[in-house]
Amino acid sequence: MVSPQNWGEFLAYSRQDLTQLIILDTVDAPLSRHPFGEGLAERVTELLEVLDSVVLSRDQKGTYTGETNELIRKYFQGGAATFSDESEINKNKFRSKLTFRDTNTGQDLFCPWHGKIGIQDFRIHFHWPLTPKDTKLKVVYIGPKITKK
Repeated sequence: MVSPQNWGEFLAYSRQDLTQLIILDTVDAPLSRHPFGEGLAERVTELLEVLDSVVLSRDQKGTYTGETNELIRKYFQGGAATFSDESEINKNKFRSKLTFRDTNTGQDLFCPWHGKIGIQDFRIHFHWPLTPKDTKLKVVYIGPKITKK
């Protein structure tokens, strides 16, 4: 893959290469307001690739496999999990900011689950948990932490 030089190129590559994800257009504006950084883009890519792998690891019926469970154990569980849910307090306090409009369906998606990126306190918010009928995972936000106190 050619290294992107800006967020627009980054999103174009990500939308093309990460076939198990739907990166909604709600991602574009918040991300474009921040300077592009190669290290930041690499870390975001790493986390998006994990999410892509989780979806891909399921069987044809959308059921979790041993590989899916291992990815969830490795990245979604434990005190230092890469992906986690917001606290109940933050879910209530920031409910409107954690709700994103899926412009493809017109549906509002509440997305408190997020991946943590240590660089610039960035987060990736996505629609979780996956149900068997979800063929892809929707990424709704990439940018600075929404639930800053």
